[in-house]
Amino acid sequence: MMRWATYGIILGLAGMMLAPSMEARVQETQPAMEVPLVRGLDGGYYEPYSPDLIESVQGGLKIWGLYEGEVNGILDQATMRAIGDFQKAHGLAVSGVPSPQTRKALFVE
Repeated sequence: MMRWATYGIILGLAGMMLAPSMEARVQETQPAMEVPLVRGLDGGYYEPYSPDLIESVQGGLKIWGLYEGEVNGILDQATMRAIGDFQKAHGLAVSGVPSPQTRKALFVE
């Protein structure tokens, strides 16, 4: 009985000594931030695109004469409208977001 009681005390003390460091580790770990989805012109929700990709698409749309805004990597309403216009003109699903099919048509044709 004494052995189990001593073991319990040791475990209790060890737990007390570990608790602060475990608590600090938990506080250092931030919960994953949820990135808001992009609402397309079709009402669907899409994963956000990288600014580099959006800049590339904006540049391509400028070449096609469909985008007059600043090439800034921001998927704003003007960019989405230009993407939608491109999609409509090329028989693609009009979502206003640079889907893989849209990017292929934009950079290949």
